Amino acid sequence: MDKEKKYLISVFVIALILRLSYVLFFPQSEIESDALQYDTIGWNLASGDGFSLELGMPTPVRASVYPFFLSLIYFIIGHSYVVVRLAQAIIGALTCLLIYWLGKEIFDEGVGRVASLIVAFYLVPISYTGFSSNRNLLFTFLLSM
Repeated sequence: MDKEKKYLISVFVIALILRLSYVLFFPQSEIESDALQYDTIGWNLASGDGFSLELGMPTPVRASVYPFFLSLIYFIIGHSYVVVRLAQAIIGALTCLLIYWLGKEIFDEGVGRVASLIVAFYLVPISYTGFSSNRNLLFTFLLSM
């Protein structure tokens, strides 16, 4: 295995361990306010009740990408906040790899390595994995693509 692949696997594993540790071993935020609305829309989508906060009444209040992400998880696994947080941990770790490739492509490999390590260890993105219905994590991942 070449040096770059070893590095990327190492960064991914470290980032994933940090995020999973945060999700599994630290108290998580309560589901309220915006998070509750995203969760409700995601559950209604998964249940076949459409993009709505109230059954039978479509809502234009929230952006659609994150509720569709939640609905996919809820449709496959069921209504589980832990699974959402675990999926967000994986997305957060993958974001570190995307940041590496962006830094390498725009600047050089050294910049990509430093940037990916910063994202892997930086506490704000790690804490995003613990917020159910945190659209920022998914947005950052998609934006990095």
